[in-house]
Amino acid sequence: MTIQTRDIYDKFSFEFKLNYVIVLLGFLRLFVVVRFFLLRTDYMSPRASRNCRMYGCKANYLFAIKCLFKDSPMMLMGIVFFVSVVFFAFGLRAAER
Repeated sequence: MTIQTRDIYDKFSFEFKLNYVIVLLGFLRLFVVVRFFLLRTDYMSPRASRNCRMYGCKANYLFAIKCLFKDSPMMLMGIVFFVSVVFFAFGLRAAER
């Protein structure tokens, strides 16, 4: 299935396949994997949840990311950099087809 689009500047018609949009939306599965790994950390345990309730904060995914960043910032930034480069490279490749 294709969508007919027209470039405004060059007056050039081209077909854009709907499959590429679906592939780009498929990259949202990355967030499921990130949430899974955050659930496996010590910061999403019942003990961390109890400590957060004692101090009046929420024990959610953002809390786990902040704690991981305080523990080892360079490793977390390296992982985020590598994953984002791969993620955006595949996204760019799919968008340029």
